[in-house]
Amino acid sequence: MNKKALTSLLATGVMAVAFSATSHAAPINGGFSLGNNSGGTVTTQFNNAPTTLTFNPTAPANINVETGTGGVTGDFSSLLATTKSGKILDVTSNPFGPQSNFINIIAGASTIQFDLASLTLTGALNAFVIGQGTGTFIVTGFDPTPGFLSFTTQKASSDTNTWSLSLTTTNPSVPEPETLALFAIGLAALVVNSRKAAKK
Repeated sequence: MNKKALTSLLATGVMAVAFSATSHAAPINGGFSLGNNSGGTVTTQFNNAPTTLTFNPTAPANINVETGTGGVTGDFSSLLATTKSGKILDVTSNPFGPQSNFINIIAGASTIQFDLASLTLTGALNAFVIGQGTGTFIVTGFDPTPGFLSFTTQKASSDTNTWSLSLTTTNPSVPEPETLALFAIGLAALVVNSRKAAKK
């Protein structure tokens, strides 16, 4: 095999690896909602700001996904076509520590897990609590996918109260850096090879 043919073969191989790197399981998309009818009530602890979410009556609390209108979207629609049960952990925002398996739901042969990476709680005493967070979905058959969490209660006090929590994906649309690098190397090799051929 001559040098030109070998260079072309190597370049083609590198680009094939780059494309195959994107052909594995895809990120999941969509979202779903939980609420007070999912896991009972939630207690929020206050000093000057809300700091802790305690889901009652057990820890981790039992939850059910809301499958009503608008409650489940995207890829989650087939996974959560009927009510599924799971668990949710208590969490403290100040100080905050990442919560692996913050939410875990069994959906037939699949597991839906959300690892909580960040959480901010704001609110006004005896008014409401609003929470915003980020994390990662770990779902059977899909790539780990970034997501975000939003949380609200009807009032902000140490009393138990109703709550609503939604999780949705923030699926990145850009290729991974490693894939771009492999593609660039393959493309550069083809360009160099074509220039050498043109000079002959």
